[in-house]
Amino acid sequence: SQIYTDWANHYLAKSGHKRLIKDLQTDVADGVLLAEIIQVVANERIGDINGCPKSRSQMLRLWRAGERERGRRGAS
Repeated sequence: SQIYTDWANHYLAKSGHKRLIKDLQTDVADGVLLAEIIQVVANERIGDINGCPKSRSQMLRLWRAGERERGRRGAS
């Protein structure tokens, strides 16, 4: 998982994002960093991002938005 962490941090740092991933499983659990990574790599905004989800349903919405974007782009 270190290679994925390094890859994600590369794109986050390149975009000037202040928060980087230390533990991949923990740090992307709420969906915020995952959505940021997708936006940076795709060079396109995802509309439904709540930067500070407080409930499980808000976190799931972030994951779904990311999945929709991946599906739209044909990523697997």
